[in-house]
Amino acid sequence: MSARIVETSRAREHRFPGLVVAELLKLRCQRTLAWIVVLTVAASAGLAAVMGRQDPAATGGEAAVASLALFAGYSVLPYVSAFLASSSVAAEFGSGVARAVYAAVPSRAPVIAAKALVAVGVGSMLAVLSLVSAATVLALATPVPTDAWLSRPATWAAFAGAVASCSALALVGTAVGTSSRRVQGGVVGLVALLLLAPPLVGALGTGVPLVGDLGQLLPMAAANALVDDASLGGGEVDRPAAAAVLALWSVASMVVASWTVRRADL
Repeated sequence: MSARIVETSRAREHRFPGLVVAELLKLRCQRTLAWIVVLTVAASAGLAAVMGRQDPAATGGEAAVASLALFAGYSVLPYVSAFLASSSVAAEFGSGVARAVYAAVPSRAPVIAAKALVAVGVGSMLAVLSLVSAATVLALATPVPTDAWLSRPATWAAFAGAVASCSALALVGTAVGTSSRRVQGGVVGLVALLLLAPPLVGALGTGVPLVGDLGQLLPMAAANALVDDASLGGGEVDRPAAAAVLALWSVASMVVASWTVRRADL
């Protein structure tokens, strides 16, 4: 009887809800995660305090000042979300944890899905905490009136876009870390995709317009488009197209990661 109970308990742990709980428990062992979240949130709040004291007459009005202050810290959020997800997943391959987990679970797809779900949760939490801290500082510690940004639909659209982009980049980071299976490889892959590809494509696009148009299909270009405020003179923003690009990157990268794990030895 006791053997059956143990087997039933193990079977439940290997199901998707049990795998998600296991991933959440692993977060408690990542001491650097809390520090990174605290530093990122503090940076967003500090930038909001600085940017919120600009002269509205020199920056295009109070709405422009509020937008700059709220989303000044967003410039690092997608990168942090992607690198956190990638390093967390890739580190398990180096320590042998991934080998044990994938060997215990009959199908590897639920394991990847659980890691992706937790990564999305961390990325969205990081974005929400950072933006809420910036909004709090903007409302309490700057002369910008809350009516200049709190009642604007564009502010909430950009807020939702920031959370969505961080979640999508977390999925891309999870896929890159799973495919590379090395922390260094994941860092190199994300640096090439998120940091080097945009300026390289932009430079090539000056001579070849078609290449420049392809730059809009890069994940960071789509992520930034979700936060751009067209009402402040930034030009037309096609948020549905940007969301579709990020969704395509997320799904395609996770499909590749699942195929890589199934084909490769751990």
